[in-house]
Amino acid sequence: GNNANAGTASAPFLTIQYAISQAAAGDVIKVDAGMYDELVEISKALTIEGTGTASEVTFTGTLPGGATGTLFKVTAA
Repeated sequence: GNNANAGTASAPFLTIQYAISQAAAGDVIKVDAGMYDELVEISKALTIEGTGTASEVTFTGTLPGGATGTLFKVTAA
């Protein structure tokens, strides 16, 4: 992906945080399955949804105390 892209399935953004910054309240952000090492701040009501058959999205990063690990997971229902 590239944050200069249109944010579509065929031309995705590079980061989830950029997608959030471009989204309006109530939008759905579709994220490819995988692990993402980025700080994500959500300041509006929206939905983050995993896509594809393996739709689990995992956010990793530095936990309090300096350890690294899983911050949270998003799974499609």
